[in-house]
Amino acid sequence: GLCDCCLDCATLGPCCLLFWCPLCWLPWRAHANVHRMGGMTTPCGPIRQQHSWCVGLLVLTALIINFMLQAAMTTRLFIEGGPMVNAVAMSSVGMCLGRAESGCAMSGTDIALRSWTLRMSWWDPQQSVKVCKLYQEAVSNCNCANSMQQAAVDDLAAMDCSVLDSTPRQALGLFSYALSVSTLMLFFMGVKRRYGLSHSGLTAALEACCCQSCFFLQLSRHIDRSAGFMLPDWRHEARQPLVLQLQASQCQAPVQTVITAS
Repeated sequence: GLCDCCLDCATLGPCCLLFWCPLCWLPWRAHANVHRMGGMTTPCGPIRQQHSWCVGLLVLTALIINFMLQAAMTTRLFIEGGPMVNAVAMSSVGMCLGRAESGCAMSGTDIALRSWTLRMSWWDPQQSVKVCKLYQEAVSNCNCANSMQQAAVDDLAAMDCSVLDSTPRQALGLFSYALSVSTLMLFFMGVKRRYGLSHSGLTAALEACCCQSCFFLQLSRHIDRSAGFMLPDWRHEARQPLVLQLQASQCQAPVQTVITAS
């Protein structure tokens, strides 16, 4: 089917499947890699060929758990985030802050500059909490002319900013990243032992950290070529021994003609 594409990484087939449906493609690809290798030996122990379906099942389970946790955290953020995650409400707050007659504690320009400074610290898990408290300080004593703007300001002043803490989401993301890199390095060690790759561990670690998808596709391509599952590449005749043999068989020896005086 669509998953059974053994194309080169230079083509868009595997890349599209990887990003379009990772829940479908990655488990199958993990199972296919182990099965086509005839099993593999990792630093954690050997994996037999008949157990390749277990590898695919483990990958699928990990992907589903990670997706469900991310979805639960994101849903909770949108439910409890209040006006801070509502673009329409924050637009109403901004219009109220921009009017000098509203009597807010800060002007629109001041709040924009200070919030921009806080947002520069993108690595800080408390960034959204600090921005929320800054807006709550800015909208204190605001008397908006529009009822919709006043309702948005009141909701912002009454919300609990601690729900915007991104520490759990960042911790989950860091754990998922470390787990995927570690699993990919174990897979690389198994492929290296099986086929005697010349890649060093440091180079592999850099590739796994910078682009996990690219490195996984590269290893899968190598397995397909070594196991004979790669589609023919007519641009490189050296990879086509049957074609070379056919061309050689068609080359006949020169015929010598002897001319006599008779």
